[in-house]
Amino acid sequence: MGTTDPEIRRIRALRLRAQGLVPGVRDWRTAPDAARGMLAIQAQDGAAARFALSLRASERPDDASVLADLAERRITRNRPARGTLQITAPEDLHWLSAALTVRSRAEAAKRRPQLGITATMMADAERIIRAELAGGASRTRPEL
Repeated sequence: MGTTDPEIRRIRALRLRAQGLVPGVRDWRTAPDAARGMLAIQAQDGAAARFALSLRASERPDDASVLADLAERRITRNRPARGTLQITAPEDLHWLSAALTVRSRAEAAKRRPQLGITATMMADAERIIRAELAGGASRTRPEL
């Protein structure tokens, strides 16, 4: 069974179509369209995730356009697991994040006592972060 096997070629072609990598198959004009169609794009870094979206969008937005979509919140970034970046539609962010962070939250909770982090410290941090992000404000991780 080599790479010329018709069944393997058919499976590869179907995968390319499903991934939105065959022009004209999906009606994804913009990066937000592609994010919605894929549910989420995952990558190890932001540039790779943005490129993956632009590759799937028929308008072929440049990096500046995808960054503008992020800044205007037409798409959102998320890190549901350590080291993995996702870009998704804003309406999918909360439920997707909740579904994907169960294990990492449990692991973090086990680690807190080893780091000297108390429940009071966690509550204070949550209160402060929520206040900083109130009304749709955004802050970088270093700012928080």
